[in-house]
Amino acid sequence: MMSAAHTSTILLIEDNRDFAWLLSLTFEMMGYRIAVARNGCEGLQRAAELKPDLIFCDIGLPGLNGYEVAAQIRANPELHETFLIALTGYNGKNDVELAFRSGFNRHLSKPVDIASLKLLLDDLENPKQHAWREAMLCRAAAPEPLTTRKA
Repeated sequence: MMSAAHTSTILLIEDNRDFAWLLSLTFEMMGYRIAVARNGCEGLQRAAELKPDLIFCDIGLPGLNGYEVAAQIRANPELHETFLIALTGYNGKNDVELAFRSGFNRHLSKPVDIASLKLLLDDLENPKQHAWREAMLCRAAAPEPLTTRKA
């Protein structure tokens, strides 16, 4: 079933053809416009041409790796505000920290959970919904207030 069309364009920078095909099909079924690049250099070129709203980028790419791609996008005045999401199998603590230092806004681990991916995209499309969800998660995680019993 096709979702309502979104105005957002997603650039997926991924060298694994099967994964790129599956994920681009998923984005299309969600109603997004999608473009795919197979390596870091092509990803930078496509980003400059398309000026996408979101970029999902693998880290382990041929040529320029994802960290270098993110750093170059952040250095480009026309692209520096683009929302960048690392979508990678590099999931160690240092990998995640390096992703954020390189300029990524989010880090998602492969294999990606489609429900989590949809939730992320929904939150990006509707910031008020995201703020509400964050508040509910914080509220649910908060410890119960201490009470005193009267003797």
